[in-house]
Amino acid sequence: MSGIKGVPLHVPFLRDLVFGHVLFHEVGHHIHRTIRPEHTEREDVADTWAGKLSANFIRKRYWYALPLLIPAFKVYKFMRRKQLI
Repeated sequence: MSGIKGVPLHVPFLRDLVFGHVLFHEVGHHIHRTIRPEHTEREDVADTWAGKLSANFIRKRYWYALPLLIPAFKVYKFMRRKQLI
């Protein structure tokens, strides 16, 4: 698993993020195929569903951490946009 090298998987939140994204990506393929087909690239549709399903899962499971997670995510997006990380 070279994509998760250095991620401490003993931390439940990080473990849920890593494995949840893969699981929800595969569920996104199922949703695309059976429930809501779209006329775009299959991987893009699955990635979109993975983002939606992951966000919903994190919001429901870690509701108490949202006051910290939302500003941290905004800082992360800003740093990525400015190419600081």
